[in-house]
Amino acid sequence: MVKTIAAGCTVLLTALALWACNDKIDVKQAYPFRLTSWHLPEEIASRDDNEHVYL
Repeated sequence: MVKTIAAGCTVLLTALALWACNDKIDVKQAYPFRLTSWHLPEEIASRDDNEHVYL
């Protein structure tokens, strides 16, 4: 009786595993995006009053 239930469960799980397999590959080709830019000045001013400390 226990062997019959175990065999039935094995067959059922194997059938579910094989049925759940899908050969189609889902490829998403359209992704949402937006382009942005930062406003940068024409010239970059030199500021000697700032000290840069790198630790």
